[in-house]
Amino acid sequence: MTDLYKDKDKLIDVLEKKLKEKESELSELYSLLERLNSYVKNLIENTETGIRSAMCLHRKFATKKIPNVNDITFSSRYIISTSEINSYFDFFALPDDEGAGLVICDANGYGVSAMLMSIVVSLIETPYIKSAKIFMETALKDVNQYLEKDNGLTFNPKGKSAAMVYLMIQKKGLLLKYCSVGMPGIIVARGVDRKILGNVNGNLIQHNGIKSLEIQEGTFKLHPGDRIIVPNNSLVNAVNDSGDKFTMDGLIRGLTNSEHLAIADVVNNVGFELDSFIGSKRTRLPGDLVLTGIELERKMLYVV
Repeated sequence: MTDLYKDKDKLIDVLEKKLKEKESELSELYSLLERLNSYVKNLIENTETGIRSAMCLHRKFATKKIPNVNDITFSSRYIISTSEINSYFDFFALPDDEGAGLVICDANGYGVSAMLMSIVVSLIETPYIKSAKIFMETALKDVNQYLEKDNGLTFNPKGKSAAMVYLMIQKKGLLLKYCSVGMPGIIVARGVDRKILGNVNGNLIQHNGIKSLEIQEGTFKLHPGDRIIVPNNSLVNAVNDSGDKFTMDGLIRGLTNSEHLAIADVVNNVGFELDSFIGSKRTRLPGDLVLTGIELERKMLYVV
């Protein structure tokens, strides 16, 4: 071998040839890696589409089940958007005709909606229904346990968000008990008066070293005839052609124009105000739209 490589130029030529061969092999590996990345990207997109389809089917069937609760009437409007935010809502009855409740969730980011929906659906059938704050704290704990177990393998919480409002109307004493994180608020309409509750900032998904989230629980005294209107973030953040947001003011404007109508007509009127504001263009909705209404009968009796 020493005789073969006495000439340094020949040695350099051999080494350069081998280097080019390695570079060619490396280029092929990069090409393969790009194809694999493309495959994984498509797989994720297809999976997300499947999750979204499942969510849509769930909402179409599950959220149509309006509970039968004496002296309480429910109404809702739901619009599916093409953006990445997914929303879920459900009305439910409290045991023994004690009252009723509502939960609305907004989720932003791959996999978040399916995770949050599964947690909420499981909790709503448990004794946690007795306390709004315990329900919210348990949901927060379950979300973060999921993230810790996953350990970033398939679910990166950075840039993801989840918001929720949970409320119960107890017929005994006519009390509204609520808890809200990251949602625009609960409107109680009493004649011409408007009260906004539960517009608390926050995110149910914790990351970047945040270990806890302050959850505020509130109680509000209701009267017979009160209407409770609960929107999600997509409704108040819808924009017109000038980029202005609909906001809670737009919602209240819709209430004012229909304050003497039944709750279903109130919800429809707010929807009409929104359609006029966005020019009936769903692309101006930042996500799935949820607008819910609950009305207490004026003749209902209650125990103080």
